[in-house]
Amino acid sequence: MTPARSPDGGPPVALFVLGMARSGTSALTRVLSLCGGALPAGMAGATPANPAGYWEPRKANALNDVILRRLGSSRFDPSLRLQEEGAFKAEEKATCIAEIRAYLRTLPAAPFVVIKDPRITCCPACGSRRRVWPDLTSRS
Repeated sequence: MTPARSPDGGPPVALFVLGMARSGTSALTRVLSLCGGALPAGMAGATPANPAGYWEPRKANALNDVILRRLGSSRFDPSLRLQEEGAFKAEEKATCIAEIRAYLRTLPAAPFVVIKDPRITCCPACGSRRRVWPDLTSRS
């Protein structure tokens, strides 16, 4: 797959929508998609609890759950222990980074991709975004 490029010819831009439940992340993700942001395939659908839909990719959720479970945690773990320095052994970190990179390579070839990720517990422990996807433009 040819990597996507941003409009200025640089690396693609991925905007990660992060936030607590019921904070408007689904609505924001949908609005960004209507403004031209590409969404990953296989979005979680609507439920009675969120009839407009969650706008989060099922594969990303599943990957996060697998990583967290493997590390003895879950998305409901309030301890933030996985964000501490040294929480991951080097081999575990390398495995997580490889899995995340494999997922990111499945994203649509678009200059601007929006990813809603409500399961962010393990992201900081994996290292910088540059290490996970070096060709990604990440803006705070």
